[in-house]
Amino acid sequence: MEAEAKRKTIDRAVIGVVPRYSPIMEHFEIPEAFTAPIMGCGAIPLLIPYTEDQELLDCLLRQVDGLMHLGGLDVDPALYTYGPRHPEVSVSIPHYDRFEFGIMQWAFANGIPTLGICRGMQVMNVCFGGSLLQDLSLRSSYTFNHYQLRPFDIPRHDIEVAEGSRLAEIIGAGEHWVNSMHHQSVLTVPEPFEIVACSSDGLVEAIEVRSHPMFVGVQWHPEDMRGDMSLEPFIEEMIALSSRAL
Repeated sequence: MEAEAKRKTIDRAVIGVVPRYSPIMEHFEIPEAFTAPIMGCGAIPLLIPYTEDQELLDCLLRQVDGLMHLGGLDVDPALYTYGPRHPEVSVSIPHYDRFEFGIMQWAFANGIPTLGICRGMQVMNVCFGGSLLQDLSLRSSYTFNHYQLRPFDIPRHDIEVAEGSRLAEIIGAGEHWVNSMHHQSVLTVPEPFEIVACSSDGLVEAIEVRSHPMFVGVQWHPEDMRGDMSLEPFIEEMIALSSRAL
C-alpha cells in the first residue's frame, strides 16, 4: 500500500511555491488561496523556503514541474535604480529578492513553467534587467486607483491581452477585468520579455517570454479571482506542460 501511494504521488505534477514575507507576523507564508487550487487541479504544492544552502535548494527545485512567485513586499529599489528611495516604498529584504532572482534564473534556463504574481512579476522584471516605477504618484499622466480594499474578488479595472501571446493562450485575448492591489508598476522591460497586457490607463499588467514554454508575470492577483481570471487556468497550463502531466 505504501509503495502504491508513493507511485501515485510521483505521477502528479509538483508546483513549487516561493512564499511571501509577512512583516506583521514576521514569517514567510503561503496562503491557502494558492495551495487549495493547486491541489484542486490535481497537483502537489511544494514549499520553496528561503535557504542559503544551495545543495538543498537544488534538491527542491529538481522536484518541480512549475513555479509560482507570490505578491508581497516591494523589491529593493537599489536593485534597479540609482535614484532615491520613494517614501511609499515598503520595507524590503534585499537578500530575499536575490534568492528569488536565483530561482527565476534557474527556471528560465531550464524551461520550467513560471508564474509571477504582482510582486512576483516585478521580481521577474527586475531580475532580468528591467526597472519599476517606485510609486504610481510619480506618473505624469492620470492613473486611477490601483489599490483596492476588500473584497479582493471584485474586478477593479479592465486590461487588454495581446493576440498571439502565451497569456492569451491561457486566459484568452482581448478585454478582461481584474482586481488590483499595487502601488508600483513595471517601467522598463528587458529583452526577451514583451508587454502582453495593459490597463486602460496605460500600466503594464502582464509580461512574458514567448520563446519559453511559460514564463509569465501578471500584476493582478488571480488567487483572489474567479473563472477565467483565477489561478486555475495557469495551474492547468503548468500541468499540461509537465513531463508528469495527469
